[in-house]
Amino acid sequence: MPVTLTALFTYPIKSARGVALRESELGAHGLALDRHWMVVNPAGRQLTGREHPRLNLLEVSLEPGGLGLSAPGMPEVVVPYEPQGVACRVSVFGHPLEAREVSSDLNTWFSKYLSTPMKPLEARLVKFSPSSVRRMNPLHGDQLISFTDGNPLHLISEASLADLNVRLALPVTLERFRPNLVVYGDLPYAEDGWRKIRVGDLELEVVEATARCGMVNLAFGQMLPEPLRTLASYRRVGRSVLFGQNLTFTRTGTLRVGDEVQVLERQDLALEGKLEVKL
Repeated sequence: MPVTLTALFTYPIKSARGVALRESELGAHGLALDRHWMVVNPAGRQLTGREHPRLNLLEVSLEPGGLGLSAPGMPEVVVPYEPQGVACRVSVFGHPLEAREVSSDLNTWFSKYLSTPMKPLEARLVKFSPSSVRRMNPLHGDQLISFTDGNPLHLISEASLADLNVRLALPVTLERFRPNLVVYGDLPYAEDGWRKIRVGDLELEVVEATARCGMVNLAFGQMLPEPLRTLASYRRVGRSVLFGQNLTFTRTGTLRVGDEVQVLERQDLALEGKLEVKL
């Protein structure tokens, strides 16, 4: 069966919910707007859903005047595409970057949303500065990235997700894995053996399998035990639990839902003999 791109997602605000797209420009830093905004503390350190699960309840939409933003118990607001605040220094996992505060009003909004009666929190919303230079792990390439964890693109397979869901008491949706690209049409975990693919007119290179963290257990604003526990029972290599693939690209262009996915190069299954994959 031909492999097809069945979904595209961008995540404008790090740790907030994604936005489903029919098509997207693949630019210098990845999909358009992907992880271009981030919530930080007064010291500029990133705040993510790992420590603040309520970030996962943030609903984001792409509107003409900016990002539409809503959250439980909070008034709806618009995040302007062009920040109005001052330049600042922030860090992503210790990597220093230039950014710009969006506005004092949004700082107040996020501070109120993330605070609790027992633990008040001062938060700021910042936007990635085009002058900042942050690159992916040099072992995997020289690609520019924004506020993403470490790679410009993340892909999962519907067949692999279906195989996982058979093993779970309560199935999970693909949004739990926060993919940029979702594909359909091959065997479960066939993507483990991909090295280079073409999606539409663009060539993408698989650089490493995705090591999952507790973020996949984040749903409904709280951390749950699954699916990481089940994944660890059959997709563990050393201390890593693997599901999905991280990718980079050689040129910019447009990706569209419905694009054919061609496997240009395969690799010997580096995971073979290291983990159990029961089909």
